[in-house]
Order: sequence, then C-alpha cells, then structure tokens
Amino acid sequence: MADSTINTAYMILFDRWPGVAKRTNYADMPSAWVTPTVTATYPMGEKICMWNSLRTTILGINGWTTFVYLRLGTQGTTIVAGDLVVPCLATDIYRVSNDATGGTTPALDAIGSPLAAIALSAVTNDYYAWFWCGGVAPTWHAAAVGGTTPTADGVVIGLLGAVTAATGTNETVPGPIAADTTAPIGYTLKDDG
Repeated sequence: MADSTINTAYMILFDRWPGVAKRTNYADMPSAWVTPTVTATYPMGEKICMWNSLRTTILGINGWTTFVYLRLGTQGTTIVAGDLVVPCLATDIYRVSNDATGGTTPALDAIGSPLAAIALSAVTNDYYAWFWCGGVAPTWHAAAVGGTTPTADGVVIGLLGAVTAATGTNETVPGPIAADTTAPIGYTLKDDG
C-alpha cells in the first residue's frame, strides 16, 4: 500500500519508556517548553504527564498525555513537529532518530521498536527536547503537532507500529503492525488518507 498521512489528533501512543512520569499542571508549563536546547535542561529520560481537558477539534481529545526528555542523534529527513523517532544507539536509548537507516547504528524500527516518541517542534541534530510519548496528542500545548504526520502502508483504525516509509526517504513513520515483527507503539481512531 502507499504512504499517506494521518491527523495526529486521532493517534494515542503507548508510553513504553522506562520510569514513572511525574504529574504536572498545564499552567506550570512554560511556553518555551517545546523549544529544543543545545544543552540538557532536564535529566535524560525524565517523563511528565498532564491532563488535556480542552476538547475541541483543534485542541485534541480529552485524556492524559505523557512526555519524555530525549536527545536527537543524526536525523534522516528534517524533523518537524509530528515526526516519529525511535532510539538509534544500542548503548543509549534516550538518543533518537527518525532515520530508518539509523545514522550511526541501525535504528530500532528495523526490529519493530516498542519505544517511540513524536517531536513537538523542529529539532536540530544533537539538541535536547521534550517529545510526546504516551496518551493523547498534545495539540493543546504544542499546536504544531496538530495536523498531519506521514504514515506508511495504509494505516487503518487500530494498532500502530514504528515502520519505514515506503517512499524511499528512509523516514521512520507510524504504520500497520506486521505480524509479530512490529511492536505496537499506539493506535489510531481513524484511517489515514
């Protein structure tokens, strides 16, 4: 099937990153929170979660959202808000990439990574940033995540995995589960396209 796109407001991610997320209030989140930094300002792998109660078509659906603090390795296609990343180093799960060829080492999407996250904004190589890793889409806080994200192989309502786009870009994108070789990273409430 062909690659397509899906509205992230209809995606719900499974948080499989190690550790327990700390609850925080939306009012406590600085507006610059979605801006990547060249030096770490939080501990690697730190997780926070908050409740989205701003239910509208634009602002997403009610539910909890979990974020994880990660470092981008070498990206493939330029990462923008809504792009999927997975770990790219066997020795550091908190270093991620959207490059299905893995940059320095093979990305885990080649073996169906259960660890996945979505960028809240554009991210530069070697920068640190918060990524959406669980629950409902955080379009209420990171508006740029709203809209569409690329998908692969005709996503239909149900489970999503981290797969390689069929377009030849080597980009890691949400796609259908392939038998027992792709770990679920979440699910979608709507077909792509």
